[in-house]
Amino acid sequence: MLMGGQCSGLPHTSRAHIAKTHACATRSMRWIKAGAWARCQAGVQLQQEAQMTPIEWTEALQLGYAPMDSVHKEFVTLLAQMQTAEDPELTERWQAVLTHTERHFGSEDEWMRKTRFSGADNHMLQHRVVLNVMREGLVMGRAGDLPPLREMASELAAWFSKHTQSQDAALALHMRRQKKRVAEAH
Repeated sequence: MLMGGQCSGLPHTSRAHIAKTHACATRSMRWIKAGAWARCQAGVQLQQEAQMTPIEWTEALQLGYAPMDSVHKEFVTLLAQMQTAEDPELTERWQAVLTHTERHFGSEDEWMRKTRFSGADNHMLQHRVVLNVMREGLVMGRAGDLPPLREMASELAAWFSKHTQSQDAALALHMRRQKKRVAEAH
């Protein structure tokens, strides 16, 4: 085993060291061929299958604030359509998700500003970052580079679930408490 430039205590410049290093590398390659590669490929296969599973609306995404829940359901529908789209329509579907998300985030950002939501800065920053990444994805899709769009869709679905259950849940609670300001924000 290689440790700090040496293998079995031999100086790293000796012929014996070179032979030992080669032997270590050969054993490593045999180990990889004997099973690690198969385990790695199985992991890749599971990851690809997870990426192909479209997002679904669940009760966990419902926040009890109708304007937000409605927009979130539409987002989930559009993203699921994009995730299951064939290559020729993939970029167009991504554009639809992006257009919706710009309006979706714009509404939430406006609610936060008008009601002086205390967590607005971080929440709005997350929105800006996600939109920038989505716009970069659209550029790639228009250039014919489709695999990153599929990966982005998978990552966006995972992010959305976490974001909804944390950032958006706090905003929904705030909005329910701010009934007077909510009317002004709409």
